[in-house]
Amino acid sequence: MKKYSVRFIYISLFALLLLRCGESIDFPAIGDDVASPVSVTAVNDSHFIVLNSDYDQTYNQGSLLTLDKTGNKVNALATHRLGIDMKVAGNQLFVIFANPEGTGGIAEIFDISDPTAIQSVKTFEVDCNPIGLALSAKYAAVSCNNGKIFAGDLSSVSSASLKLIRNYAFPRRALYINDTYETLLAFPTTELSSTSARDERLVDQKTYTDTETTDVANGVPDANEDSLEERLLVIQYQPWQVAVADLARTKANGFPEPSSDLNNYRDEFFWIDYKLTDESGTPDDEADAETTTKIFRTNFWSVKNNGADSFWISQRFPTNNEASIQSNNVLNVSLTAHPNTATGKNASEFLSYERVYGAQADLPSAPYPGQFATSTIGGNPVILVNHSRDSTNFKESTAYSMSSKQVTTANAFSLSGTEPNFAFYDLALMTDGTVISTSFYGDNLVLLTVPSNLDISGATTTVIK
Repeated sequence: MKKYSVRFIYISLFALLLLRCGESIDFPAIGDDVASPVSVTAVNDSHFIVLNSDYDQTYNQGSLLTLDKTGNKVNALATHRLGIDMKVAGNQLFVIFANPEGTGGIAEIFDISDPTAIQSVKTFEVDCNPIGLALSAKYAAVSCNNGKIFAGDLSSVSSASLKLIRNYAFPRRALYINDTYETLLAFPTTELSSTSARDERLVDQKTYTDTETTDVANGVPDANEDSLEERLLVIQYQPWQVAVADLARTKANGFPEPSSDLNNYRDEFFWIDYKLTDESGTPDDEADAETTTKIFRTNFWSVKNNGADSFWISQRFPTNNEASIQSNNVLNVSLTAHPNTATGKNASEFLSYERVYGAQADLPSAPYPGQFATSTIGGNPVILVNHSRDSTNFKESTAYSMSSKQVTTANAFSLSGTEPNFAFYDLALMTDGTVISTSFYGDNLVLLTVPSNLDISGATTTVIK
């Protein structure tokens, strides 16, 4: 049984290999075995593709394992070990890997036009440990645990490149690329950093500049701009700020190396704040009615596109904080304007937020939303959300669960367990309700079907080894 924390997986994924340096070991081929599966995607509503990371180095290689919708294994392509995540755009599958030698990472493009005969197309090296990626029709972006961002033009795979464009010095796993505005949004992932930041309810009543103070709220916490010293800080407030990079301009300049001075990018950081309600319009807390305060948000995990100019994003924190802030959500975020049109320092000038999951009635007893999957079942938009409290970070409250919900209703159902076989690390959903979840901690896959009423609490599960 593996007992690895999520942060341990991302930051120290390569450490195990260092213990074996100099040894000569005859490893078996991975074949179609399941080995530390970290990601899964559904393709054409007919197949699932699973990314095996082989964390324990049982095989010294990972794989892309293809299964049909009944769970039968139909193809396996050996890959690098230590896969981290993957995303699909059209017939392209983009995968990121940690480097076993600890000196950098790997990004690789695969052709999945035939998911039963996947082919590698192009490989890139990145000098960091990758933690997140985004893919669009035009661009790819990879983020790293040290804050570096790599991006490239994907309009032609044969000439595609991936170059370092930013070093924000703060981990940002949740990435979104908008092709309309050719913009990258990189959201902070606090749990992969050394900080202990959480959502905060802070006063915003005034606007401070170098020449005057006015009694007008501007979307920036008053305590964080009421002196010149505070206004000049860049790194300290990144946990509550989205970073916005203009990819069109970066591309026009040949994807140049970033400046080593973070101050040159201070105009790319925007504060994130929103207050949320349930489906009836009831706010999470009575204090939310106070207009002189805003809730500034942090720790975003996973992103999925939702149309041309919107995306879904998960946010999480183990417990509500002292201000009774509900911090476990999946949001639908829409771009309402080009970020370049913003005149202030708050992302609400170009983003709007709507909760699709996370009201108190939605959540299991131990919420911690990470990966999620969306589809349309019976004409209704449905979301599945994983909650994985691993036995390392949550020794006293280890719990794994999967929630199902029709986005437009208040009813949510959960399938829960405490054994690693129920460690729903990632999941993919087809339109007929078929689901495969990767259980990294259990070294297996879990196959189940979401019924028409979406109540998965008693669903029959099939474990695939």
